[in-house]
Amino acid sequence: MSKKKGLIIVYYLLLFLVLALYTDLSQSPNIIIRLGYLAALVIPLYSNLELLPAVFVCALGITKNTFAYPFLPTESYYYVLLALVFAVISLLRKRKLSVTPFFVIILVYVAINDVLLQNHFSNLAVSIFLILLFHLCFQVEPDTSLTFLPFAFIIITIVLSYWVLFFKDVQVIVYNSAGDMDQMGWMDPNYCGCVLGAGLVLSIRELLFTKNTKVFVFFHSIVIIVALLALLRIGSRGVLISLAIATVFLVSSSRVRFSTKLILIIVSLVLFVFLLNNHYLDLIIARFNNGDQTGSHRTEIWASKLNGFFSNDGNLLKLVFGYGQEEGLKLGSYKLSSAGTSAHNDFIGILVYYGLFGLALLLMAFAYPVKICSSRSTFQIIALLAYLFVCSMTIEPLSHGNIVYIGMLYYTIQLARQSKTSTKLN
Repeated sequence: MSKKKGLIIVYYLLLFLVLALYTDLSQSPNIIIRLGYLAALVIPLYSNLELLPAVFVCALGITKNTFAYPFLPTESYYYVLLALVFAVISLLRKRKLSVTPFFVIILVYVAINDVLLQNHFSNLAVSIFLILLFHLCFQVEPDTSLTFLPFAFIIITIVLSYWVLFFKDVQVIVYNSAGDMDQMGWMDPNYCGCVLGAGLVLSIRELLFTKNTKVFVFFHSIVIIVALLALLRIGSRGVLISLAIATVFLVSSSRVRFSTKLILIIVSLVLFVFLLNNHYLDLIIARFNNGDQTGSHRTEIWASKLNGFFSNDGNLLKLVFGYGQEEGLKLGSYKLSSAGTSAHNDFIGILVYYGLFGLALLLMAFAYPVKICSSRSTFQIIALLAYLFVCSMTIEPLSHGNIVYIGMLYYTIQLARQSKTSTKLN
């Protein structure tokens, strides 16, 4: 890495630190300050286009998942306009840029479906378009982009962990549990946990599969411990299960020595005993013990959605192309909400909203990186996909256009693609 590039990275780290430390709940920052901050974020990208995916994912991930008034806008449309400008600059500078046709097909299908069935673009369509614009900038220097993109997710994890652990006074009861074991937060703990866990999984991967200096080993170790404590406080069972499955794949497939793996297992057991004895696990244990057979009514919601979808009086078009997001919410409305209920499962949600064709595209998107990756990197690619896949079994980050979730899927695809040509990924 050049000295100039290193200084740019430090610059952005300090810039996002400012964003993380602003926790005013009473009012938005002064407009002059906000414009100045936006300029400070965007101007350096003109000569560092390959950093745009990481910078924008980090900016959106933090601003969309915070409890305070941010310096930056939370609406994706602003970022689409900015990314479009930089994508045009990328095309002018390096004309041999391309976009995978498969993902263009996904965007076109989702966009047309949205317009025809609900007369406006969904957050999913906007996020996919944003990722495609990112890809044009990514290709300016793919190796540099691939190196720094995971750190965008890790920075988001650090910021969210910081807020979860140290700002208890702004957190409210999100879900009621038995006794005093209430889930606290400023947003749905499952979605917050999904975003927070993405950086944790990538930090584990960086630790196991990347040649790190002692400083980075220490850094990733601290991130893993702090993020785990934050996840335990959030109390999302689905995210912890997703994390456990991904970690098993990563550890088992890593090339670290068996003695090192054994040490990691012993350290993990010691950490588990410490957490258990100091009541860090009380909430998650209560969540598992007090859970009913329906997964907090999820299985009932799934059955209601599926029955509504397949009991459609033989309407073939609805089966193939879905009902759209607005009508899909009302379809098979569960008894707890007559106004409509989300599917609480991305695969069922995509099936209802975008039909069998949409579900097929989603499954192909998950299968694609496994197909194109090198044989030696298969398990680490599966590990990242497993985290996303299991998260999607209980919530709908993809259907809602969560940029962190979609960004991590994009990163996994690029990691798989690069594994064919780079020994560092194998």
